Amino acid sequence: MQTISLDTITCIASSTFADDRENIDNNSTPRSTRTMMTGHGVTQLLQATKLSPAYQQSQQSTTSALQQRVVTESQTLPASSFSAAAAAIPEPMELSTASDEIPIDAVIAKFLPRHQVEIQECLNDSDRKKLLTKVARFLKTLEIGGIALSTDTGQPPTSTLFSQLESCSIIEDTPTVLGFFDCANAFFSAVDNTRIENTSCLSSMLNTRKHIIEFAAQNENNLRLLANNTLLEEFTSMCAGHGVPDPVHAAAMVEWECWKTNGMFNSELFRTYADMRSGQGLFSDEAEVTAIMTWPCWRVDGEFSIDLLRTIASTTSRKGFPDRAKLEAILAGDCWKVDGKISLELLRFY
Repeated sequence: MQTISLDTITCIASSTFADDRENIDNNSTPRSTRTMMTGHGVTQLLQATKLSPAYQQSQQSTTSALQQRVVTESQTLPASSFSAAAAAIPEPMELSTASDEIPIDAVIAKFLPRHQVEIQECLNDSDRKKLLTKVARFLKTLEIGGIALSTDTGQPPTSTLFSQLESCSIIEDTPTVLGFFDCANAFFSAVDNTRIENTSCLSSMLNTRKHIIEFAAQNENNLRLLANNTLLEEFTSMCAGHGVPDPVHAAAMVEWECWKTNGMFNSELFRTYADMRSGQGLFSDEAEVTAIMTWPCWRVDGEFSIDLLRTIASTTSRKGFPDRAKLEAILAGDCWKVDGKISLELLRFY
């Protein structure tokens, strides 16, 4: 069986891309039939999955995301800016020569059938070899960290992370795909594997071609800082379906005064607000949060009640913040009161 060595990685720093997913040809093989194909079946599928003229034209008229990546290498976020919310970046994983080799077939099998065709048709091409090397290193990083590839419910199951590349072409989008696996490797090399068990935290954020392109252009050091942050699960929950958050903005958001109690970062307060913000993206600015915190309805006996906030948050997860007038009307109801005071236990029950 052929094997691929992980000794060398070469980075590509130029790409062309389209910002809109609507330009992508949606002619792809259903997940229920995603299996390795060779011979005549490969040729037929290759002919059926050619990129549309509109997509090819859009490729020629757009800016290079990976060129931007080279520019932003000088904008690396200092680790200290994450303050108490981030630990030091772990040392990169060293791969032993005894386990550095992964069978080529095993690497290719992770891709969607359409991408398997593109790889197998030009298997000896330098870019295909480069890609397989990067993917093998990524898979080894997951293996060493004990992190599983999350899969969908298709038959056979397909890796959700590899599925998110469906809008890309291995041939036409080579720099983007190479950058994608470089960034994915950087991200998962830094996560805390005692809290992150699989790759769904990343794949859940990458819903569109635009998300893929933006992620592939990220600064790898900033991605490591984001991945190693103790609030990563809150960031990924808020950004589900919205793309990987800007690590610089995420770091700045944690420093906002509104999250502090007695001068210290209150992680419980942040997580409660993040729960209500799930699937809505990061907060745009501090004023947005501060305005909500000043609502009189959060006060119990004249003091801000995080217990009340947490109770309401549990009922509004993924729905955004409740309407203030509606919330005040609900909390004013006597049905929630015991001895004249709001009963959080009764409110939780309902």
